[in-house]
Amino acid sequence: MLTEEQATILIGGQPILVKQIDRVITGGGDAEQIISTVADWLTSYRPTELEDLYCTPLDVTAFILRKGEVL
Repeated sequence: MLTEEQATILIGGQPILVKQIDRVITGGGDAEQIISTVADWLTSYRPTELEDLYCTPLDVTAFILRKGEVL
């Protein structure tokens, strides 16, 4: 279970992904390049504040992308 502080740190990564995708789109990128950008982000995003406590399971990724929204 994530603490509120960890959740806030993770959610902070969402704008990073949005900016990366925006660069691909404005640079004329296609769907394959967008998917590649998302995949790269999902495998490499590691908030330094969480050190080794954070890995990239899909549920945490979904949490970040939804900005903490609970289904």
